[in-house]
Amino acid sequence: MPREVFVCPFPDVNAGRWQVSQSGGTLPHWSHSGRELFYINGDRALVAATVVPGASFTLGAQAKLFDASPLRTWGEYTLLYDVAPDDQRFLMLRPVIEARLAGGNRADKLVQITNWTAEVQAKLAGKAPK
Repeated sequence: MPREVFVCPFPDVNAGRWQVSQSGGTLPHWSHSGRELFYINGDRALVAATVVPGASFTLGAQAKLFDASPLRTWGEYTLLYDVAPDDQRFLMLRPVIEARLAGGNRADKLVQITNWTAEVQAKLAGKAPK
């Protein structure tokens, strides 16, 4: 049986339960406006489910946005994407090999930047960082 996406009220999670996905669903993520719920369906497509404003939960139309199968997977509960503040764009992870094939730079090393806030503050103040 595939996993599905459900919505429950908060904080009284026992006051109701509504199923959003119909043929599999994982990794739900609310839009910033709260009027859409995004999730990956059983066909590995990113879906936008419209939420109709009102006193109780009402699900509107659902639309497949695009194929999400190239996304990096680290298990069923790891959020692999994020929604931009305007709810119109997504940040997604994809495997390094696909990034290289798409003409991207090599991503085989990790760079850690420490004390970056001091550098930003110094540059904003017109000073050279220490």
